[in-house]
Amino acid sequence: MSGGKAVKAGNRRNGAGRSASDNTARRFPPEAQAEGLALTARGAKPQKKDKEKAARRPLNRGGAAALNARDGSQRAKTRQSRGLVYDSPFRPWPDAPRTLHSRLRREACDLLFIFFGLSAILSLAEKIHPRYGDYMSSNDRIACLEVTLDDVEPAVMRRLEVPVDIRLDDLHLVLQATIGWENCHSWEFRTEDESWGIPDPDWPDGPLDGRTVSFEEVIQECKGKTLLYLYDFGDGWKHTIRLTDVKDRDPSWFYPVLRDVSGRCPPEDIGGPWGYEEFLEALNDPEHERHEELRDWAPEGYDPNDVPVLELKAATAALAKKWAGKRPQ
Repeated sequence: MSGGKAVKAGNRRNGAGRSASDNTARRFPPEAQAEGLALTARGAKPQKKDKEKAARRPLNRGGAAALNARDGSQRAKTRQSRGLVYDSPFRPWPDAPRTLHSRLRREACDLLFIFFGLSAILSLAEKIHPRYGDYMSSNDRIACLEVTLDDVEPAVMRRLEVPVDIRLDDLHLVLQATIGWENCHSWEFRTEDESWGIPDPDWPDGPLDGRTVSFEEVIQECKGKTLLYLYDFGDGWKHTIRLTDVKDRDPSWFYPVLRDVSGRCPPEDIGGPWGYEEFLEALNDPEHERHEELRDWAPEGYDPNDVPVLELKAATAALAKKWAGKRPQ
């Protein structure tokens, strides 16, 4: 009995009858052993920390899969289960340490890489296919406009399409035709900093020449892509022009085109928005003191909600036909 116990104790001390070199082979992978032999050949005694350092190298070079394949240990599985090993499909440096700290750092790099990549693609697409910015200076691009007559009820609104490079004096004619004015007063386009119209030689501080500038050039400098159009300085009619879209020309259409209409244009020389409000009150009230006067002033059967859509579209089409022979379509 005593002899058997001594054998078991000896086995426990020597690793169940195995030699010390066998224990070393079991504890360290071939890379650690190879480094230990190299150090011994050079006259240096391998240290335990050197062996452990060499044992970790397969993890740095190839990850948990390489470590498992080389030494069959459970260290890689343990590290992977604890979230210490990270394999990124975007990893630009395969030899980087795969620790939890570097994982977060690398994820941030991946997100930055994707963000700047998408930004570069969008910037390139904007240059190839411009929209609301640097327009192509040709009739191949069409501006979609929404024009609203300010301070008027019922609301007067028009949606129309014109070439982006239309001159401002021609845009004035389009607005006259689509809204329903008679083009018998002065006009002007305004932004926050500048104005365009027909210059007066006797008034040097007047507007710039609207016959030499295009809508495209003006709208690029406007905040919010809006432009103010003034008509009849005596009555003070103000129109807000808003750019809603820029698209390719439809070859089956001649431009300008009137797309949508609501509200009838007020009569000329009615006194502006406030005179128009009084006009509607007097028109609807036979007892109003100016009922007879203003009824004779207005067109026969005037109704602010009855819009002559066909007449407005015909006037717009006449401009498109007139310009079709002078400008490439």
